Amino acid sequence: MLLVEMLKFHIGEGMWTVLSVQEQQERLVQLKLRVRKMRKDGKLELATSLPGASQSYAETLLSLMGYSRQGKERQMKDEENLKKKMEEEGL
Repeated sequence: MLLVEMLKFHIGEGMWTVLSVQEQQERLVQLKLRVRKMRKDGKLELATSLPGASQSYAETLLSLMGYSRQGKERQMKDEENLKKKMEEEGL
């Protein structure tokens, strides 16, 4: 799944959606083969040269998990407001 996200980032979400499922699969297979070859050759540290690798791993992971900084801040603010409201009402 992470490799698919790397490809989408590399070619752009719009272009990715224009590709047929077969073309998407072909690109994914090509990328998987490159990763497998790097692992076999002991050169996985060169993975930064893979398409979409410039996107930080943490950013990718968080986006895949559905988290965002603004979302977390909003949630914390909402919880704080709810807590204040409950205290005011004596709950």
